[in-house]
Amino acid sequence: MKHRFVDERRQLWPVRIICRVPGVSPSGHYAWRRRPESGRAAANHALPAEIRAVHAESGGAYGAPRVQA
Repeated sequence: MKHRFVDERRQLWPVRIICRVPGVSPSGHYAWRRRPESGRAAANHALPAEIRAVHAESGGAYGAPRVQA
């Protein structure tokens, strides 16, 4: 979350200055940017599409408990 804050604002200010606000090091931020996306983060990105597909297959009849199951 902190690194995303820095990343979203790096076009406006130098990274070393933005890193002071959330208290992260510039080198830590650059390491975060080079790191590949985790499996959990990838699964979280795919989840909304899966939920929409299950909901659409049910004709919009399934609510949260059935979609979760």
